[in-house]
Amino acid sequence: MSRAFSRLACVGAVAALFAAAPAMAVDPGFYGGVNVGATDMSYNSSDFSAQSIANSVAAQTGDVVTVGGSMRTSQTAVGAYGGYRFNQYLALEVGYEDLGHVYGNYTITTNGTPYPFQEGWRTTSTSFSAIGSYPVWRELSIFGRLGASLDNTRTDGCTTVGLSVYCSTGSSRDTTAIVGVGVQYNFTPNFALRAEYDTLGTVGDEAHTGRATASFATIGASIYF
Repeated sequence: MSRAFSRLACVGAVAALFAAAPAMAVDPGFYGGVNVGATDMSYNSSDFSAQSIANSVAAQTGDVVTVGGSMRTSQTAVGAYGGYRFNQYLALEVGYEDLGHVYGNYTITTNGTPYPFQEGWRTTSTSFSAIGSYPVWRELSIFGRLGASLDNTRTDGCTTVGLSVYCSTGSSRDTTAIVGVGVQYNFTPNFALRAEYDTLGTVGDEAHTGRATASFATIGASIYF
């Protein structure tokens, strides 16, 4: 009984020591930063150009045309952000994220002859968010993001079937909600690192670029002024 009580007392003393450790003062002000990470794209394959080109070939030749292949689901994401921190709980932020140039490799087969087709997809996001933070231990805090994102998506690709060249390009602009969660550690009053996961929902459209569900995980470095 006494040993268990002693261990419990030690745990309590350690917890009290950490709880008593002073946190850095959080002053209102502007901040900026950069981040890098990886995208995670989930595509609606029936929307994409390889299938539409195959349909065009079939309509013009009367042949049976099949499509095989897929888009890559991940690419490097890079971005930058800046905002104003009102206190340790609330900030407003503007961010720009390039979700990378993702390629898909397809094969269009007609009359038993395969023809390669490569399609490129690129999405950028300009977001406006409210950031809610909560300190959990000394300089470590958790935060959530909620805002709106202006998304710009472009696709392009070409293939040669017989003597004919088939190309497809498209672009779309849409507005989606951006939702995210993350953690941040303040090393000094002016420097912090954060890790974050965000989702944009569905970007692109059926008619021009194809649709995909976009999300990204990043690590960012922030400077507070």
